[in-house]
Formats: sequence, structure tokens, C-alpha cells
Amino acid sequence: MLDRTHQLSFGGYAELPLHFRLGLASHFYSPLASPLVVPNTGNGPGEIFRTDFTGDGTVEDPMPGTHFGQFGRGTNASNVNTLINNYNSTIAGQTMTPAGQALADAGLFTKAQLIALGATPKPIADPPPGEVGLGSFFTFDLRLGWNLRPVKKWEHLQFSPQVNIYNLFNRQNYDSPSLPLSGILNGTPGYLNGTTAHDQAGCPADPTKCTGRTNLIGLGSGVFALGAPRALEFGFRVAF
Repeated sequence: MLDRTHQLSFGGYAELPLHFRLGLASHFYSPLASPLVVPNTGNGPGEIFRTDFTGDGTVEDPMPGTHFGQFGRGTNASNVNTLINNYNSTIAGQTMTPAGQALADAGLFTKAQLIALGATPKPIADPPPGEVGLGSFFTFDLRLGWNLRPVKKWEHLQFSPQVNIYNLFNRQNYDSPSLPLSGILNGTPGYLNGTTAHDQAGCPADPTKCTGRTNLIGLGSGVFALGAPRALEFGFRVAF
């Protein structure tokens, strides 16, 4: 879940005139990568004939011919429809999974019979116009403090009022490692073939138009989370 091509972080402190101290920390991460998974059809028993492409008995496998981090490592929002169209035209409704092939090899069913029974991969929904991919991450945090020594003979006594500004530029960050767009290609909001940057005209009257992002990084369980909308924190430190 932390598979990113680039991760850059930097920070530091600077002592300024009049006993001010400036601190900063910034992070820039390229988008996460994700597998592209053929969704469970929900048609009941026999799912191994529809989405088990490895023959190990598990269902909802990655799309044949792709690798685990396919989205972000060769496929993105601009060309995922090409991959889906190729799957729909060459695999869905035309091929058998290993489970189906085993039945055909045993002479119990023919390929045509299995396809007629629906024991074959099903088509995947095309992404909507304006489909988005997994987002990059950027945040810039700044701290400004003022170090005061009010009593000269007590040189170790120091008062430090300070202000922290998290996400100074108020960048909207999506797709945290705990809540990215899902690679399961079921065509609904929150998934890589069903999400646009904003809900489309006609939402909410037409739920199919409500395909906007819903995974903006928020404050989490405390007062702040990395990449959340801009927040200010005031503090006062006493050192002695």
C-alpha cells in the first residue's frame, strides 16, 4: 500500500533576528500504485468460472495480463479504458478460467456449453468521462516561534510562544494509504473505473451521475492528520 515511484521529504530550522525561530517540513509523494481487479459478479455459486484466473480457488483476481501495481505502472486514468475494452473484446464471454478449462479437459462440458451457461468472465464497466486516477500527495508545514529569556540571571529560563501552520497552501490531498481509490473494477464511485473529480450534472437526482471523489484526507481521530486541510495550532513552551 506504500508503493510510490517517488517520495521526497525535507525540513529544517532557521534562527532569525530578534530571537525568532522558523521551522518547516514538506512532503511530496507521487501517486500510489494499484492492481486492477476483476470484480466479483455477485451471481452466486460458480464464481471460480468468472473471476478466478489463477486456478487457486480464490476469486476477484487481477485482470489477466496485468501485474499487481498495474495502475500507476503502465496504466493510468487516460488509458485504463483501452485496457478494459481489450478485456471485454477478447476475454469476457469468450474464454474460460482454469476451473472451466478443467471441466472441458475432463470432457464434462464443452467451451461453448460453459459460455452458454454463463461460466465465463463477464464484461467490466467502462470508466465515466473524466475518470480520475490515484492522486499525488503534497503538504507544507511551517512553525514560527519566538524565544524569550525574560530574566537574564536565570539564563536557562525560556518562554516560547509559537504558531504551527499545517498544510500551509491548503492542498486537497486524496488517496491516503488507508483509503485510496479501490482497484476493484466495479464501476461505482470510489473505484478506479467509476470516479470523476466532481459529481456530474444531474447529481443527486440521478445517482449514476454522482461519481465524484469521496476520500479527501480529513482530520482523522485527533486534531490533525498528515495532508489534511490547513489547520493552525497555537502553543506556549516553557524551558528551564
